[in-house]
Amino acid sequence: VCCSSKDELAETVARLAMTGRTGGPEGRPYDHILIESTGVAEPRGIANLFLRKNPFGRTLGDFATLSSLVTVIDAPAFLGEWDRRGPRATIAGTERPLVELMLDQVEVADVVIVNKCDRVTAEEAVRVEAILDGLNPRAERLPVEQGQVASEFLLGRVRFDASATLA
Repeated sequence: VCCSSKDELAETVARLAMTGRTGGPEGRPYDHILIESTGVAEPRGIANLFLRKNPFGRTLGDFATLSSLVTVIDAPAFLGEWDRRGPRATIAGTERPLVELMLDQVEVADVVIVNKCDRVTAEEAVRVEAILDGLNPRAERLPVEQGQVASEFLLGRVRFDASATLA
């Protein structure tokens, strides 16, 4: 999901949510819609889709509930970027350090999945947790290996709070 496709995303989610209310394919409603954005997407923009009123005074949140913003952190890569404040990424036509985008994603996350915990030492894992806690103490964190997360952990719990998340 990129800047240029946010309106299309909002329209698609609204359409899916409305289809779900009347029965999706084969009459089954949609229980959940998962949106996976690119690694350079700014989650605040996606969250704002659910809050911003359209010309008719409606929000995407009128059709679908934003339950949580989830960020996946690659533990060893995160530490490497943190330590060297390295490469720059071009985002929406501006160049900024990649680590800034990573920090933005952590700061607004309701859930932070810390992946590849098996590829860092115990001391490095503690350090990652301390950095994440400093950036976003309210986010629920889950250390994992190979990206394995039980669906029950992610689905069915509303964690998004606009006043806390987007503050």
